[in-house]
Amino acid sequence: MRAMNIIFRQGSEELSDALITRAQKKLSRLSRLISEGTYEALVYVDVERESGAQTSDNMWRTSINLDLAGDHFNAVEMGSTPEKATDLAIKEMKRVVRKAKGKERAVLRRGGGLLKRFQKGFS
Repeated sequence: MRAMNIIFRQGSEELSDALITRAQKKLSRLSRLISEGTYEALVYVDVERESGAQTSDNMWRTSINLDLAGDHFNAVEMGSTPEKATDLAIKEMKRVVRKAKGKERAVLRRGGGLLKRFQKGFS
């Protein structure tokens, strides 16, 4: 089983325990998408109220950073509630990790085909 350390960093407002528990459960499912050789992942989740001239007062921003052995993935989403923003950011993180895994698999297949053609040249 791969270990996944999930660290929540909150803004000035407290997050509900239900939100943190639900987010931890969903983020722990990301371990299925991580390569077999990777045994530890660090996940930083920032949830804060978004402020600024271009956003309304009731927008929330969730940023998720996933650090694997040498790889770094990032997802940032905004929503009207902290729950919506967190759910959207988790979906985006899953998409980013799947995309990276697909690219890794394609490179390995390409390399395997190249090696096979190279070996055929010597037989």
